[in-house]
Amino acid sequence: LVQHHMYGNQNELVTESIRRWPDRFRGFAYLGRMDQTDAADQLERLIAGGMTGLKIELVSTLRLRPEFRVDGEIEQPILERLNKLGRPTHCHWSGRNLFFYQGVRTDNCSFPK
Repeated sequence: LVQHHMYGNQNELVTESIRRWPDRFRGFAYLGRMDQTDAADQLERLIAGGMTGLKIELVSTLRLRPEFRVDGEIEQPILERLNKLGRPTHCHWSGRNLFFYQGVRTDNCSFPK
């Protein structure tokens, strides 16, 4: 299950669905603006609660926080924690041409081993 920002934070609903139907669903956590001081801890709690990984929807995240960067200082602790946990990121780039978004660099990508 992958949430959409228009419906707000649905982490509890997704977590409940995963618990109720574990053989049917996997879920991805949503952190909105991704600039909360405890975002990495929130993410770890959501993963411990059953989430598979993190969803980043570029268009809505940029709408909520225009200075968002995939390789930004603020975002780094979140992505480092995700990497430490060995969990995936679901990146939804629709509506944007990546060549015009300077926050995405394909020459410096790292993924969980």
